[in-house]
Amino acid sequence: PAASPAPPRLEPHRSEPEVPSRGKPSGASVDLRSLPAFDMKVAGKGTRLRFGATVWNAGDAPLVIDGFREKGADEMTAYQYFYDQAGKETGHQEVGEFHYHEANHNHWHYEDFARYRLLRVDGSEVAPSGKQSFCLANTDAVDLTYPGAKWNIYNTDLSSACGKRSVITLRE
Repeated sequence: PAASPAPPRLEPHRSEPEVPSRGKPSGASVDLRSLPAFDMKVAGKGTRLRFGATVWNAGDAPLVIDGFREKGADEMTAYQYFYDQAGKETGHQEVGEFHYHEANHNHWHYEDFARYRLLRVDGSEVAPSGKQSFCLANTDAVDLTYPGAKWNIYNTDLSSACGKRSVITLRE
């Protein structure tokens, strides 16, 4: 089968939206899915479980979140932008915040992206996760056979996708 043309590259917005949140996806949508945890390690004298996590978008629309902040502020307001299948923006919505994490990270994290719980064999909860914020970056090819999979991705590392302390806008 012939390859479909590459969708247009979505450029970050230059400023925070001036109008209230509007629009929803129509037709095309984001479909986030979690892969099983990997690289599990017990740390902190047996009191902490560390692991890697991958969330991928199986939808036919991109996950686009832009952050904007006042200079010197510790948080950025985050907006998700919606696009149709042709790549045309159809709306946006305020979806939370980015916070700059200095300790061992030195980049921006999107707050409240995921929740994790450690469960016993019977399904009862041992403890909830303390970390709920993440840097969102295109770091792993999950399934290149999936319709619409991007073969030439950009923002593939944490420094380009998650920004330095000095940035006032951010795209993840």
